[in-house]
Amino acid sequence: MTNKTTTPWILIPAYQPTNVLTGIVNKLITLGFNRILVVNDGSSDECVKCYSEIENLEQVVILHHAVNLGKGAALKTGFNYFLLNAPKDVTGIITADADGQHLPEDIYKVSNSVALNPNILIIGAREFDASHPTPLRSKIGNVLTRNVFGLLSGKRLSDTQTGLRYLPTAYIAETMKISSNGYEFELEMLLKAISQKLEISEVPIKTVYFGNNEHSHFNPLLDSIKIYFVFARFLSASIATAFIDYGVFILGYLISSNVLGSLILGRIFAGTFNFLVARNWVFHSHNKASRELPSYFLTVACITLLSFLGINLLTQSLGWGVLTSKLLTEGLMFSVSFLAMRLIVFKSDEEIEPKKTDWDSYYRNPAPTARFTRKFTESLILKLFSEHNSNSLLSPSIAELGGARSCFFQAIRKAYPQSLYTIVDNNQFGLDAFKALYPNEKNVHLLNANIENSIKIPALSDISFSVGLIEHFNPEGTSKAIAHHFDITKPYGIVMITFPTPTWLYVFVRSLAEWIGVWAFPDERPLKFDEVRGTLMQHGEILHESINWPIILTQGVIVTRKYK
Repeated sequence: MTNKTTTPWILIPAYQPTNVLTGIVNKLITLGFNRILVVNDGSSDECVKCYSEIENLEQVVILHHAVNLGKGAALKTGFNYFLLNAPKDVTGIITADADGQHLPEDIYKVSNSVALNPNILIIGAREFDASHPTPLRSKIGNVLTRNVFGLLSGKRLSDTQTGLRYLPTAYIAETMKISSNGYEFELEMLLKAISQKLEISEVPIKTVYFGNNEHSHFNPLLDSIKIYFVFARFLSASIATAFIDYGVFILGYLISSNVLGSLILGRIFAGTFNFLVARNWVFHSHNKASRELPSYFLTVACITLLSFLGINLLTQSLGWGVLTSKLLTEGLMFSVSFLAMRLIVFKSDEEIEPKKTDWDSYYRNPAPTARFTRKFTESLILKLFSEHNSNSLLSPSIAELGGARSCFFQAIRKAYPQSLYTIVDNNQFGLDAFKALYPNEKNVHLLNANIENSIKIPALSDISFSVGLIEHFNPEGTSKAIAHHFDITKPYGIVMITFPTPTWLYVFVRSLAEWIGVWAFPDERPLKFDEVRGTLMQHGEILHESINWPIILTQGVIVTRKYK
């Protein structure tokens, strides 16, 4: 197991526990776990003895609910305590049940797996075969849920109902945003992890049931209905959509005898209905519709093409009727459609921790389109420099932030051949690449520094600018990055900042690039003008605002004159 300071905490939600809970806690302490959270989820007074036997143990903290709120609520109470009190070197928390289904030895086994990779979700997976007797209601529930979960998420897990899980700290905060409070919380937790691309690993554990699992508080009927409700909503919406699609298709085909044209017409009517219902009723998406629409239309287009190919195959190869072929093909496409909507269109907009852009890779192989789009940006930069250059200086000193291997230097140097040019970036590979490109440049200063931190350059600049830089930070980092532009600029000097802004064109093109897997900037955060303007106005007077449309991935542009 990991050392004492980094050993994962244990969280046990308990409702109406027996003395089994006492045995579990004592055994975990002997195994070396130094912090065990027990959440009393509104148990009756008869269970007071169970809690009193462990509440004075140094390693145990008991949290209480006045009334029974559900397993999900109990877990979230424990998660909240963990986030507020756990030392930073504790990598996460292990959840286990209070009824003895999770042996302390198996909890220890999961903890050992944490040491190998503390940043993934680890679940203790029970075996459900003939050699591991399982009560009938539990066997049916596990098999059904496992298969439905695979359909819902596109990922097969051998045990989706296990309560023995390790959650890394970064993911714990995300689970607290899940609205469910009952047993369905644990399924939503897995679905959210998959939507956020968190790796999930399974550790085999023993299958333990006492009697006929009569001590379990899981209601096979009511709790299963809750767990499958998302799927049921999608099924209902799909049936309604199918009626609209099929009706319009029949009408179009009877009029035109054109399969593809009738398919497209049906998709337009049914697709509009389906998008609104799926977004607002099925998946309860809180993302902006403008961001989801491109992915939705692309997904519908692909599914329509597959349906067309399937109908043609059945009609031409087997001689089936068009309407029968349409019905069968659409039925087969149902699961594909659900997975696409869940994992591509209405996926969570939140990420545990966005991956950083690989700038070394980008500087080695810039996007081919950059050679074309940068010409528009070059022209705009030079135009704005000329219009707002303080006192019309012939050789203004210029600083480019985030400009390693600058693609604008050559054009700016041609316009201002005598200017001191400073480049600030924390990517040494890019700075070295710049030196290799311009080995004979003498009036250039290169500085390796992080734009989020205070910057000092040999001489303050008349003009400071950045292109596509400030969007690679969180809101606080973006505000600091903007402010540091002014730190290196002379009083009344010019600061020009460009940044991606979420126009319909940007949203569509980026969604397409992400969908086909060629998007290279995972941490890029398109910014609204208000966010950028708010910080700029604290430091200077805004002289110009515009959107650079010709580059397709549209950039907002703001020019500011620094106050004295």
